[in-house]
Amino acid sequence: MERTIAVSDDVYKELLKIKSSRSFSEILGEIIKGKGNIKTLEIGFGSRNNREKNVLKAEIKKVEEEFQKWI
Repeated sequence: MERTIAVSDDVYKELLKIKSSRSFSEILGEIIKGKGNIKTLEIGFGSRNNREKNVLKAEIKKVEEEFQKWI
């Protein structure tokens, strides 16, 4: 059964970057099933208010940008 979900433009763009020839369902399934991913998200975002979440997102983005330089 298929479902429709909504994501922000920035999330959609990131999914497109990693999509390749795979479906979005395959990509999301891999992310969700990845060891520790859900727990990491719960730890990172579960108990923070919106301002704290935005600060954490900005910090994560900086780390991701640095990692992209290695590729």
